[in-house]
Amino acid sequence: MIMGQILNDCIGDGAKKKLAKRRINIISSNVNSYSRLVNSEEQLKNAVEVNGIAALLGEIRADADEERAAKAAKTKANDFEKAQRKNATAAAFTSKKEELQPALAALAEGLVSGALSIDNVKNGDLVNLLKYFFEASINGISKLKREGLMENVLDLLENYKACRVAV
Repeated sequence: MIMGQILNDCIGDGAKKKLAKRRINIISSNVNSYSRLVNSEEQLKNAVEVNGIAALLGEIRADADEERAAKAAKTKANDFEKAQRKNATAAAFTSKKEELQPALAALAEGLVSGALSIDNVKNGDLVNLLKYFFEASINGISKLKREGLMENVLDLLENYKACRVAV
C-alpha cells in the first residue's frame, strides 16, 4: 500500500510537495510520521528500489511542471507584446485613414460624378481608395497590377454610387 501511495505522490500535488521523497526517508531511518513494517531483506530491497524510482519520477515531474510554468509565462509575455503591436498598427491605420479621408472622399466623388477619369488616377491613390476609403479586404492590394486595382475600385464605386443615391 505504501509503494502505491509513493507512486501516486510522484504526480501532481504530491510531486510538488515532494511527498514521495519524504516517504523514502522512512527507509533511511528518518521517520517523518510514516512507518513501515518490513518482514524480510527482499521486501526492504524492493521498497528501497521502488522508493528510489518514485523519487526520480517525482523530481522529473516537478522539473517538467516548472518548465511548463516558465513556458506559459513566456507565452503570456509574447501575447502581451503581440497585442501591443496590434494596437499600435490599428492606431497607425486609423491615423492614416483620418488623414487621407477628405482627399479620398473627394476623389471618390469625382470618379462617381464623372468629373475624373479612373485612367488619370495614380496606382497609389487607387490602393489608398481600396485600403482606407472602402476598407476592402483584398489580399495583396499593394501588389495588384493596375488593371486589378481599377477593376476592384470600379466595382466598389458602383456600390458606393448605389448607396449614395439611395440615401
